[in-house]
Amino acid sequence: MTTNRLEEFELDCISGVDPSFEVPARAFLRRIGRSRLFDELIRPALDEGSALVAVAQRTRPWPPWGIGARTISAMEIAVPRAEGTAGLTSVLAVAEESTEIGLLSAVHATLLDGLAERGVERVHLTVREGAVFGEWLVARAGFERSDSLVLTEHSRYWLHDAPIAEHRRALGLEGVDVDDLLTGGVLKGDAYAAAALYLLGVAQALGPSWDEQLTAGEIIANTGPGMVAACLPPGGPPAVER
Repeated sequence: MTTNRLEEFELDCISGVDPSFEVPARAFLRRIGRSRLFDELIRPALDEGSALVAVAQRTRPWPPWGIGARTISAMEIAVPRAEGTAGLTSVLAVAEESTEIGLLSAVHATLLDGLAERGVERVHLTVREGAVFGEWLVARAGFERSDSLVLTEHSRYWLHDAPIAEHRRALGLEGVDVDDLLTGGVLKGDAYAAAALYLLGVAQALGPSWDEQLTAGEIIANTGPGMVAACLPPGGPPAVER
């Protein structure tokens, strides 16, 4: 008999849309009030063939197959920006799991593992220029501001990036087995604090943007530029003073 309910979760990385993923993904997003993300982000990004989605899901006891057999409780999306790099988002979770740091960490680590297997070496977050909390938060997680600028109609954003290995080290996830994160025996003390601060902080900072409540959130999902390197004009982007 399972002694830790988190051990019931299966962790997986999704790289394409099929009914076995679409049905539970839509149900999950509807449950957390963000249904639009499937058609406006997840499906287009996966159809493009470059995105990756990490999920924590349960499978019903019987029958463990067919439509409706899986229930997703947490999810994180990564979208490539250029060869070898990818943009992260927050870990989305149902209300009852939204502060379950072991589960959130396991989803995040699963996504990082999946990206590394694809040859991605660096990850980034998109932070508003001058956002005190956002800049402080990502710096603690191993990120440094790059020279890549994102301009929206309302604000200026800079990509803050980090090698995957450095980001994992900063969160206390270096060399950690994903299954051990679920059992709760790994994240202790400073490692727990670092992971909790990052995961909950990014979720809080990105949440209003997901919900279309703010036009210039501290952190936004870098979903528009996609493979930036393939879209640059001759000579690169225009120079912008920092």
